[in-house]
Amino acid sequence: MRKPAVRNLEGTSLEDATAAMLRQGFIEHDRGEDHVVLKRPGRSSFATKAENVDLEAVLTRQGGDADLQVRYDTTVLLETGDDLDEAADRIARVITA
Repeated sequence: MRKPAVRNLEGTSLEDATAAMLRQGFIEHDRGEDHVVLKRPGRSSFATKAENVDLEAVLTRQGGDADLQVRYDTTVLLETGDDLDEAADRIARVITA
């Protein structure tokens, strides 16, 4: 299984990051004191881009900032990691905008 793509969301609180993720179509799956697990269903059972695959995002509190971890929430047969990194970058840009 591929390691998650991790991004620091400097200057963004856990609550603000969670709200931004919900606006992007993620659904809250689990919540703890210092973390939130969100999932977004993919658009197809056969996909060629990360945006079309089931994703899981974990937001964790690191001091006053939040960290984002994005991973596939399904089995991926062939993947270089570039699509997952691009998905994490895109999600992080929306959150910190």
